[in-house]
Amino acid sequence: MLPVGYDLRFNDEESFRKLWGPHLPPDTIDELAGDIGRPGTRKRVKALRSMGIEIPFKSAWPVFIGHSLPRFHDDTRAVYPSMDALPDLCRSVLVSLVFNRGSSLKGSARKEMRAIRDILDRAAASGLSKQQRAMILSEVEDELISMQRLWGPGTGVSRRRQDEANLWREGLENG
Repeated sequence: MLPVGYDLRFNDEESFRKLWGPHLPPDTIDELAGDIGRPGTRKRVKALRSMGIEIPFKSAWPVFIGHSLPRFHDDTRAVYPSMDALPDLCRSVLVSLVFNRGSSLKGSARKEMRAIRDILDRAAASGLSKQQRAMILSEVEDELISMQRLWGPGTGVSRRRQDEANLWREGLENG
């Protein structure tokens, strides 16, 4: 329910209250705390709106910049330790991926994320020319597109993977 990347389902109440307390009225905090650990639904969003509860962007942005983005950047670095050697746009793609999918590499649904890790490791090997490294890194684009198998064509997540693949390519070309 909370905008800009904070999902009550994956956070605990103590953290939620600490992060959002300075930005939202206490009655809003109390109402939303009841949603900790639960998946959001359209019905619940409608109910919250009927109570007058909507999270303004000006409240969500400081939490995103101060907490969510650094957290997911660190999670991404843990999965892809060589990411700091990549162009900025490529690093952003990886953070977006982990932000959306999480940092686990276990299971068949994560095979492309594991492949990306392996590609990045190969590209980080010493003795490669810039051209060899770029050729290896270009394989990430294919893995991002391959993830579309997990969602139906035309879905928002499928489009997101395509957008990330396009950004990856742009990052390599301009980085």
